[in-house]
Amino acid sequence: MLDVMIKSARQSIEIDASFKCVQEGITTLFGPSGSGKSTILNVIAGLDRSESSKIILNNLDITKRPTEARRFGYVFQDNCLFPHMTVKQNLSYGSHPARSNTPNRNEVIDLLDIRHLLNRKPSKLSGGEGQRVAIARALLSNAEMLLMDEPLSSLDNKLKKEIMPLLRRIATDFKCPILYVSHSFDEVCQLSDKLILINNGKILGSGSPQDMMTNPKYADQLDGFDAGNLLNVVVKSHDHEFGLTNLEFSGGIIPVPLIKDEVGSFIRLRIRARDITLATSIPTGISTLIRLPATVNYITDVNQTHSYVHVTCGTEVMIIHLTRKSIQSLGIEKNKPIFCLVKSVTLEN
Repeated sequence: MLDVMIKSARQSIEIDASFKCVQEGITTLFGPSGSGKSTILNVIAGLDRSESSKIILNNLDITKRPTEARRFGYVFQDNCLFPHMTVKQNLSYGSHPARSNTPNRNEVIDLLDIRHLLNRKPSKLSGGEGQRVAIARALLSNAEMLLMDEPLSSLDNKLKKEIMPLLRRIATDFKCPILYVSHSFDEVCQLSDKLILINNGKILGSGSPQDMMTNPKYADQLDGFDAGNLLNVVVKSHDHEFGLTNLEFSGGIIPVPLIKDEVGSFIRLRIRARDITLATSIPTGISTLIRLPATVNYITDVNQTHSYVHVTCGTEVMIIHLTRKSIQSLGIEKNKPIFCLVKSVTLEN
């Protein structure tokens, strides 16, 4: 869908990055502030010219095309709506001939819940409303792909949680791929179909978020401390008496503090490698609610003190951070059946 090779020298950073985006879904560029993410997006969009770069979109070389002819919809950190126009007028700005699978205007307006805002001007919108309008405008430009530069960074956590599912639906329901820039690890976990790590203008690695998170090589870049696990789970039931939600995946049931998602909803759950402990048999007289059967695949030593234990739980591969002494005392080795124990309170969303 999008294949880029970017070489761009700026006073603050030199970028030398090549990568491909997924054809369907969301590709996330993740890295610390100042790592070159926004510059890469601007080069792709044609807002920042680089003679040494190459941009291929749908097998067409668009490197020399002007910005308006590149068929990208751009959503900035600030919504960048035209202040003198109403929401309705903003949505109509910059439209191009429809692409295949172009979204219906009414569907977009209803999905993003902005119909009641159509006659307002941007100054009368809240931060969340403004970003939803900006996303709708980008989508209604009939873009081949959306570029999003930290579009949720100015919003509070409540609004972020409301908008993130909408971004996933845009990518899947309207089949409009998204290249998403972020330095928020929570956004990466919830949104990414492909994760690209970047720092100091260089690509450090790429792959599915699950594979990247369970690879100790990328632990420091991903979370600054530890590797983790990302599970695709479904909301099985809510236990309102005890304030818990039961999540189900191939490895069993995981009770977590109560969430608002409806029964049957699919979500992603992150479990940090350091929040899992292992037992060789089901323990008794213990408060831990999550007890998942698993089998040891192999062990990776980190240093003299620490190791990662890689296990299969159901059909999922998980990683656990333990001391080498704990591993030796439990006799943990390849093919050994064990139980993964997790405190539910560590999974509070």
